[in-house]
Amino acid sequence: MPHKWAFVAGTALLLATNALYLGIPLALGRMVEALRIGQADAVATQCLWLSAFAIATAITRIGSRLLIFNAARAAEYDLRGQLFS
Repeated sequence: MPHKWAFVAGTALLLATNALYLGIPLALGRMVEALRIGQADAVATQCLWLSAFAIATAITRIGSRLLIFNAARAAEYDLRGQLFS
C-alpha cells in the first residue's frame, strides 16, 4: 500500500483534532467559573486558551482532511490505472 503513511498521518491528525476539540469546552467552563467569582484576568487568559484550542483544532482538521482525501484520491487513481491497463 503506497499511500499507507499518508493515511497513518491523517489518522494521527484526526485524533489530535478530537483531543484539541475537548479543550474548547474545558476553557469555556473555566471562563464561566472565573466570571462567576469575578476574576477578570483569568477570563482573559481562558479566552486566549479557547482561541488557541479553536485555531489548533481547525489546523489539524484541515491537515487530516488534506492527507486522507488526497491519499484516497491517489489510491483511486492508481487502482483505475491498474484496472484499465
